[in-house]
Amino acid sequence: MEKTIKQIAEELNISKQAVRKRINQLPTNCYHSGINRTILINEEGQRLLGLEVSTKCQPKVDTKVYTEVDTLLDILNKQLQIKDEQLKVKDKQIEELHQLLDQSQKLQAISEQKIKALEEKQNEELASEEVQVKVKWWQKLFSLYQ
Repeated sequence: MEKTIKQIAEELNISKQAVRKRINQLPTNCYHSGINRTILINEEGQRLLGLEVSTKCQPKVDTKVYTEVDTLLDILNKQLQIKDEQLKVKDKQIEELHQLLDQSQKLQAISEQKIKALEEKQNEELASEEVQVKVKWWQKLFSLYQ
């Protein structure tokens, strides 16, 4: 069954221009011009085009590229390992800083409690002195009349 350039291009997943270029390399008995100047390719031409496309579309393995990619991947993996170690060190430092901050806050709270206790003690002493002063004044007054 004969096919058009468009049908072959879709079947082989290549462009119509690529099919036209390859048709020009085929023997003339593999294709002919149809109605409205449409080029029709016979089964032998289709087989030859399929073979040509399949051999040219095979990827070429470039070991140099693979070795470069492998070395880059190795370098990146080493960098990631270094970064992971750095992050672990930073996490440990952050934990130590949190502990120091907690200790500092506890010491601050203890010192505030001590200051408050001292202020209360001082206020109590002042209050007791005022009472003693008042008593002494009254005592002096009563002692004069006795």
